[in-house]
Amino acid sequence: MLDFWATWCGPCIAELDEVQKFYETIRDSSNNKIILLTIACHDNKIKVYSHLRESNYTFPVAMSDDKIEIFFRFMGCHQKS
Repeated sequence: MLDFWATWCGPCIAELDEVQKFYETIRDSSNNKIILLTIACHDNKIKVYSHLRESNYTFPVAMSDDKIEIFFRFMGCHQKS
């Protein structure tokens, strides 16, 4: 499962507690058929990892190179102005 998010996206931040719960469920499950990867889009690595640390999130995060959104045709969050 892929989850796209950003530190500047209010709805994204609001759902991260549920993303963490989901990650803990699949991580602790004997069923290894589901993998979660979150992708921080249009964001700053320092802000992303600071937010993860402050919120005690442990799910995996990849920083987008701004090309992955095009590859997956992701049209969700748009970079803030």
